[in-house]
Amino acid sequence: MWQDLRYAFRTLMKNPGFTLVAVIAIALAVGPNSAIFSMVNSVLLRPLPFPEPDRLVMVLENMKARGADMLPVPGPTYVDWKQRSRSFEDLALVFMLPEYGFNVTYGGEPVRAQAAPRR
Repeated sequence: MWQDLRYAFRTLMKNPGFTLVAVIAIALAVGPNSAIFSMVNSVLLRPLPFPEPDRLVMVLENMKARGADMLPVPGPTYVDWKQRSRSFEDLALVFMLPEYGFNVTYGGEPVRAQAAPRR
């Protein structure tokens, strides 16, 4: 194996132009590939730090008469919904600024979460 590695190194040193192009091509392939994998891993593959994350939902207010859609729920409305809710196991109020993310608490310490604005 060492003999093969020495032979490959000698061959690459004989053609520095080819070696440079090969190294640049590999760098251009590995860099974006690892960046895309990092995003896919954090968004799709790694589970949320909550039990049964598939049961989490976001409920927003809708005021079509005023031309407003997907509004955050004000505090008094949240309290009313929490008292009258029979469909949800529990409700939590979240103040969210998409550019900064938000904190989510389930039992113990808050967990920082990032969000994307809905369009």
